[in-house]
Amino acid sequence: MTAANKEPQESKKDTDSYEGSTDEELCYTPATELVKLITGKSLSPIELMDAVLARLEKLNPKLNAICTPTVEKARALASVAESMVMHDKPLGALHGIPLTIKDTIYTKDIRTMMGSRLKADFIPTEDAPLVTRLRDAGAFPLVRQRYQNTPGR
Repeated sequence: MTAANKEPQESKKDTDSYEGSTDEELCYTPATELVKLITGKSLSPIELMDAVLARLEKLNPKLNAICTPTVEKARALASVAESMVMHDKPLGALHGIPLTIKDTIYTKDIRTMMGSRLKADFIPTEDAPLVTRLRDAGAFPLVRQRYQNTPGR
């Protein structure tokens, strides 16, 4: 049997529940499985966001990867996402998934420095098409990921 004809192997992890999973394990869980847990009401978008935040707080002092945290906005969006799940509203393909957005991509009302101190106070008035699509799918920005490749910063 060739590789193309093989049946996909079942994941050993039960995707119907996240019980017993650590915050770190949730951070390594594929988004497709996280969405199933969220839409199945086994995992709250707020719980997922808290797990991602805990991991960021642990790693970012060493990595220095985050330039603009948007935690309060993200917490409000996670709360709305959870309410939509609990009230059986229509959900997008990435519903409840917190994301990092690279600091070169416009996000409405969130500082976008593009890796330069010259843009330290730049706040776009609209989202880039990519961000609009992600939001429409139910995902929300949690933090801005640092970009450090600009000459003359």
